[in-house]
This record gives sequence, C-alpha cells and structure tokens, in this order.
Amino acid sequence: MKALVLLTLLSMTNVFADECRNSVMYQSMDILSYELGVPYDEVEGEYQITLTKTSDFVDGIEKYEALYNTYSGVYLMKMDVNYFCDITSSQTFLK
Repeated sequence: MKALVLLTLLSMTNVFADECRNSVMYQSMDILSYELGVPYDEVEGEYQITLTKTSDFVDGIEKYEALYNTYSGVYLMKMDVNYFCDITSSQTFLK
C-alpha cells in the first residue's frame, strides 16, 4: 500500500512539473510579445524558444531562462517563478 501511495505521488510530481514548465513558457511568450510590441500569435507560432530551468526552489523561487530566436535577434529572458508557477519577475536581454 505504501508503495502505491509513493508511486502515485511521484507520478503527480512529474505532472505538476510539466504543467509549471508549460505555464512559464506561455507567460514568457506573453511578456516577450508585450516587450517587443508584436502579437502573441507571432511569438507563439513563428519564434523558436528554448526554455531551461536553471535553479530549483530556493526561498520559494525557481529560476528559468528562455532563449527566443526572433526576426530582430536572439533574446534571453531570465525569470523568477513562484510555487504557483507564476513569473514574479523577469529581465529580457538582446544577445
């Protein structure tokens, strides 16, 4: 019985991790579209993105980085993400 509970918890952890990653990706696309002044659909459909988690939870914050290959260059976005998968702060740099 304990093994079943442990297996269930481990599988749920993977689901939550994937959901958080997707949430961060969509939020970062929204932020980038606003910062570049382009439609969200352009960012979602035409730009290449590489999303990387760079740090696990420290003081309630995970760190992510997104590289966007756009028509105007390559942008690096650094993000702090809370327990609810919300981006709490971000910085965007043209590389």
